Amino acid sequence: MTLASAAGDAVVPNLQLNVSVKANGMIQLKWSYADAKTPMRKPFEVPDDIVTLSAMKDSTAHKVADYVTLDNHGASDPNSLLTVFSDASGTKTKIFSLGAVMLGDYFNLINSMVYTDKGDNFQGIMGLAERTVNNLFLPDGVYSLWSRDVPNPVEYGTLPAANMYGVHPFYMGKASDGSWFGVYTNLASAQDWWLKNDKAAGAVNITTIAAGGLGDVWIMTGKDPNEVTMKYHEIVGKPVLTPIWALGWNQCKWGYKNVTELRAVKAGYAENDLPLDTQWTDIDYMKDYRDFTFDDNAKTFKELPQFVSELHDAGMKYIPILDAGIAQRKGGDYDAYNTGAAKGVFIKDEGGEDDFTGEVWPVNSVYPDFFKPATSTWWKDQLTQFWSTLNFDGLWLDMNEASNFCNGACYEDQLAAKPLKYELPYTPTGRDLETKSIALGAK
Repeated sequence: MTLASAAGDAVVPNLQLNVSVKANGMIQLKWSYADAKTPMRKPFEVPDDIVTLSAMKDSTAHKVADYVTLDNHGASDPNSLLTVFSDASGTKTKIFSLGAVMLGDYFNLINSMVYTDKGDNFQGIMGLAERTVNNLFLPDGVYSLWSRDVPNPVEYGTLPAANMYGVHPFYMGKASDGSWFGVYTNLASAQDWWLKNDKAAGAVNITTIAAGGLGDVWIMTGKDPNEVTMKYHEIVGKPVLTPIWALGWNQCKWGYKNVTELRAVKAGYAENDLPLDTQWTDIDYMKDYRDFTFDDNAKTFKELPQFVSELHDAGMKYIPILDAGIAQRKGGDYDAYNTGAAKGVFIKDEGGEDDFTGEVWPVNSVYPDFFKPATSTWWKDQLTQFWSTLNFDGLWLDMNEASNFCNGACYEDQLAAKPLKYELPYTPTGRDLETKSIALGAK
């Protein structure tokens, strides 16, 4: 169906909305510009190898009309484009309606309503992770999604937001018939979710405003939260099975100065008859904060490989930290940087020619671009080489938001003439999106 612009197509382009029912019962609502020749830039779509949606085949057993009514702001519901119903309990129950949508350059607005238990049974929705809140169900407020290395992640639903490490634009709620529903929005741009709860009506008004992307909403239902969660994992993939030793007692601290201190920790657990399953080390063990290295100074961590062997002999495991920022050492002998630069695996600055230079613990740093196929091979080769000298059992991958001690570009020669952030008509999170992050226009 074509969504005509209320302001006129010359001002805001018309959109084309496609609605489908998948074989697994999910409803997909997807929209983009109706005219392929629109002067607007092409909206970014999450690559299929990141979130594999192409495998979701259309249903041959169900019709769209079984679950969706097209209101199109008509007499049936002047505030709604369409309404989605669930039959998870055997009773047709309204769970979702799509209100207004709008796309523009670096702008994506979605207004919707979800319907839950009302009155004293009202709880609202939970999700929009990753965040730290005092209530599992989200109260009125604005909740931002934009990966950021934040020291205090407690969320209060106000701006500037306490957005933190992960981005999961997915939420769940309990329908009025006792069944559950989940809504996933396939959106990677910085985004704000404005929530307004209506306890009496059992409704939550949701307005999502993002700095780009297209419209791609997936609605799923189930008898209980577990069933909805299982369907969600059909979209984002199933989690890796955690090894049983990782569920034991893991010891980690920043500030170990040498292997002597690590041995003392291990001995202290034994002397006090306390269990110790895994010993971790923070960045202290590295040589000049370089990934895939350890400090081989005799006074510090030269005997780290022997200590790891001692852990293994005692039935214990070892995990070192690795940071996403790779020390940039032009003309030096640091293999991870030299081979990565030669293979072109690092994120480029806004000009697209030079590697973007940020700052983390090794000061000048570059960042692997995992959208490039060569990057995964380079990363695997570096890990294989590292493991041949230090037999780690797992990895602590840190600061991959990506974290940056600068706010965007660190050096003037990497500043764009017109930085991308100034083209945003709306800035999610209520702060500069480059705060402690890499430049928005980095490529």
